[in-house]
Amino acid sequence: MSYKRESRERNEARIRNIEETLKHPKTLVPDCLDKVMFCPFTAYEKKLNGEVDLLKFAKSHDEFLRGLAETKRAIDDDELSFSGLLKTPHGTATFFKKGDTDQYVLAGIQNEKHDVFRMLSFSRIVSSGKAVIYSAGSYYRATCRSTPPESKFIENILNEENISYSIEQSTGLLEVGTGDDYTELYIFGSPLLLCGSMSKINTPTKIFKYILCKDPMQLISFKISKLSRFSDKSESSIFASYISGGMTDSDFFQQIVSKRRNLAKSSGLFLIGTEAFPDINAFLSKIDISEREKKVISELWPSGEGIYIDDASTRKLYEIVWPEIGEQIVEQLYPGATQKHRDVMKGNPVEILDRLNRAIKLEETEERMKLKSWSTPSSQLADLIAISITEQPESLTDYISKMSMKETDSQAVAYCIQEIYKLNRSQSWKISSDAVVKGRMIMEYVTRIIKDPWNNPDATFQEISKIIR
Repeated sequence: MSYKRESRERNEARIRNIEETLKHPKTLVPDCLDKVMFCPFTAYEKKLNGEVDLLKFAKSHDEFLRGLAETKRAIDDDELSFSGLLKTPHGTATFFKKGDTDQYVLAGIQNEKHDVFRMLSFSRIVSSGKAVIYSAGSYYRATCRSTPPESKFIENILNEENISYSIEQSTGLLEVGTGDDYTELYIFGSPLLLCGSMSKINTPTKIFKYILCKDPMQLISFKISKLSRFSDKSESSIFASYISGGMTDSDFFQQIVSKRRNLAKSSGLFLIGTEAFPDINAFLSKIDISEREKKVISELWPSGEGIYIDDASTRKLYEIVWPEIGEQIVEQLYPGATQKHRDVMKGNPVEILDRLNRAIKLEETEERMKLKSWSTPSSQLADLIAISITEQPESLTDYISKMSMKETDSQAVAYCIQEIYKLNRSQSWKISSDAVVKGRMIMEYVTRIIKDPWNNPDATFQEISKIIR
């Protein structure tokens, strides 16, 4: 504990506030939610009812009552010049001392208007495990029988901390953060608040700023529905780190679910949400992938390992299996592709397979058509013709947007394809009037190839060499 010295005049405002508190000392006592026999807070209310000579508590064995007497003596001292400084996780509380009362109790009594510090008045009772105190704004309650606070308490905390919240319709509980799922927080076994799975704050530390208790782990608990059948006692250590401020709501949710997924995997079970399947083939039958893909995954997946996904999503399936058997899947589906098409082997697994599938089909089309180019523009045209037969028109637009348009003949190629497929002419400003003329001239040949691509298309393609050099 440290002290600072200031004149009584400098402390006048603080002294006046304390004097107001001592005129009505009962305001320091929180309403008890239990109101049972031998409740310490009910006993305090009785002792402090009406006009009370606080100095009569000077020799009391009760720390709170003795603290009232000591505070009275301190502010009545005309020579008052020293105040104590009590450092807490939520700021520094100042107090006057004139005896041997616990500094935390004195700081609580003398900072009655502070939501957090006022709870310290009963720190001795709380540290003995006899009570828990809730204090946020107008909500000032206590329990000596493990009664949870009302939702108004949580609402006050969120308002005090400027945290946005909503009301979850199915449960009626307050919810902070966003996400498709949530962590449900309980106080003394009663659900009190939902933390969205994408919440970037640490909600428990915000709550415990306004709760005085001996052991937070005995007070608060959680529930995450996802994969709850795979929860175990080891989650308590993650939860302890979470409520001590070691991670965000989102981090906590992800760590718990990740741990459960690993347990589900090691169990050998195949699950989609809460539905379990007897084997991998029954599991894969629920997912929209080709029979060839199902066969490959079934053969490659390690024996004894399970798979869990939230829903029957192709993307989620591949995100789970890819780290272990991704390259083997590609090799089975597209032999040699992992080396030949290394440039497309990055990103989302579904997108990788889609790009590979398109690349292989395009190669097959080019191989079958055997269009022999004689220049850069003719090579560009051959590529565009193969793409137009194999893929969707937007792929043509993408190719044209990346084409070199320095040569007039390249511009003519772009114009021709844009006209045939009525594409968005994003590069039309690059196309000269000469290129437009040439583009129109080759449209007839290109149209004939596209309409009948497997009937000696190169013969027609070579005729274009009369126009495009």
